[in-house]
Amino acid sequence: MGIKIYLCASSYPDATITSKRLGIDVSNSISGFFKGINRHDIPPILQPYQMMIYSHFSVKKFLKQYDLDFIIITGEPIIVPRKIANKTIAYIHFPVGLFTAQQREMESRIKKIQVKTWQYISNINRVTLLTNSNYEKNLITKAWAKDATVIYPPSPQYSFSLNHFRDDVVCTLARFTPDKDYETVLEVARRLPDTKFELLGSVSPENLSYSEKLRNIATKNVTFHMNATIKEKISVLMMSKVLLHTFAGEHFGIAIVEAMSAGIIPVTFDSGAAKVDGLVKQRFRYLDIDGAVKSVNDALSSWNCNEARMLREKAKNYSPESFKEKITLFISSWLRSKNLS
Repeated sequence: MGIKIYLCASSYPDATITSKRLGIDVSNSISGFFKGINRHDIPPILQPYQMMIYSHFSVKKFLKQYDLDFIIITGEPIIVPRKIANKTIAYIHFPVGLFTAQQREMESRIKKIQVKTWQYISNINRVTLLTNSNYEKNLITKAWAKDATVIYPPSPQYSFSLNHFRDDVVCTLARFTPDKDYETVLEVARRLPDTKFELLGSVSPENLSYSEKLRNIATKNVTFHMNATIKEKISVLMMSKVLLHTFAGEHFGIAIVEAMSAGIIPVTFDSGAAKVDGLVKQRFRYLDIDGAVKSVNDALSSWNCNEARMLREKAKNYSPESFKEKITLFISSWLRSKNLS
């Protein structure tokens, strides 16, 4: 597009990671870098507010250092400087912290006052919004009374052969954190003692105690692959028939699409993008433990090579190539509308 890119982030992008996730070394495209604050470095007291305030000052310093025509924000919402707000695109992955649009919260008068105050201070109403799913788009409309354009995020794609025998293996692809509800995974494993459960996920230092708790209560048919290598991860994916994804209200679910590309049938909670965006068939979505066990059994018995190939084809709709095409078209059109091209 002929655009120079200046990056403000907590760390410089790792070429190995971006090459794997996006198929390119993004560092080759960066003309300048400004180090912002890492959210893990912020004290937990009032963290959502602090994160936005600290990010605001980082952006102001960033704008002072570089003469920018427009900015694109990804990740958590920040307080956008007013002078650049109408030349800002924000890719919202979820309305975080105090601004989550749970229905009963949004009906609260106090919550509505908080949101309105934040909208005014943050200048979010002047910003052009992108988001990662129709489910998230609905939340943004409910929380902020503002529209957003859906561009699905890039998801890993696999090309290994799907024409091989697989045992009854259920896997996970999720960080080992309490919000991912691994307790449900372990309960399903307990009820299906003849099925292998291979749990893939990263563990951060603050969640070591949680991961140890999971190990202590797991049954013998459960194997943990914490902070697995790429080789170990692919080995598990190649042997698995089912992904059990227990995070309720998943905003998009890159893990769901990644599993599909590996020829794995996803079983998820009946909510989030899995439901609203049609990522997962209704028969493979559940509302309680009994439903989860039923859906997992159904998926295990339904798996075959033809089903695996159809899942891989569907996953291509969310490929890095598809993302790059759609985001390029959107930004080009947006720049023309702002007379910035």
